[in-house]
Amino acid sequence: MWLSVVTPVRNAAAALADTHASLKNAPAGVEWIVQDGASDDGSLALLAGLRDPAPAVLSAADDGLYQAMDRGLARATGGHVLFLGAGDRIAGPDTLSRLAAVLAGQPDMVFGPALEDTAGGVRAKPCRPPASLWRGLPTHHPAIVFRRDLVAGQCHDPTLQVAADYAFVWDAWRRAATVVLADFPICRCAPAGFSAHHARLGRDEQWRVRRQRGVPWPVTAGVWTVQTLSWHLRRQAPALWARLRFSR
Repeated sequence: MWLSVVTPVRNAAAALADTHASLKNAPAGVEWIVQDGASDDGSLALLAGLRDPAPAVLSAADDGLYQAMDRGLARATGGHVLFLGAGDRIAGPDTLSRLAAVLAGQPDMVFGPALEDTAGGVRAKPCRPPASLWRGLPTHHPAIVFRRDLVAGQCHDPTLQVAADYAFVWDAWRRAATVVLADFPICRCAPAGFSAHHARLGRDEQWRVRRQRGVPWPVTAGVWTVQTLSWHLRRQAPALWARLRFSR
């Protein structure tokens, strides 16, 4: 296997169908690992009937999204790993083939642009350079690919409810020797995920992550302030916020 796509899920049957549809006819050597948190909404029955690819499903109660991601990672056998949440999709029909060509060089990490489903249609969100991680994730998490050996045994910080993925990516990037920026979108997803619905907690947890990784206090405070202003701009002037967001 050259790629393990890991999907953590609980009670999201309809979203799983969308994710599966984007993986249809994936190139040989791609496995889809679904780590289910004891769903009771019909997700397991849906998964049992899926083919091409048929998911490798394990269902057990867990402590939430991040523990499910860790469990799915532990089950992965591919050379590289991509976390794709329920409802998130691979960007296009040729994305995995293009990704295979990039991963043939065995990079430690790949960062790429993402597509977002907005009220105005599908828009491309550029990927910032990974060296800007001190500002926040440079792209959506499902647009980041990890060499499995790089993150084997790495777990998400259980003390972080919102920013554990941010810390996970940053720690992996600091160990990475080879990082590639893809010139094509890797994933397609909604613009407002879990972190957007818990924005204040996310900002506060990111503060912790930055300070623990040596970002100076004035820089940390500046980022927190900009994030807060951005959140208010999104609520009060969404069109302007979108223009700024998609121009980066």
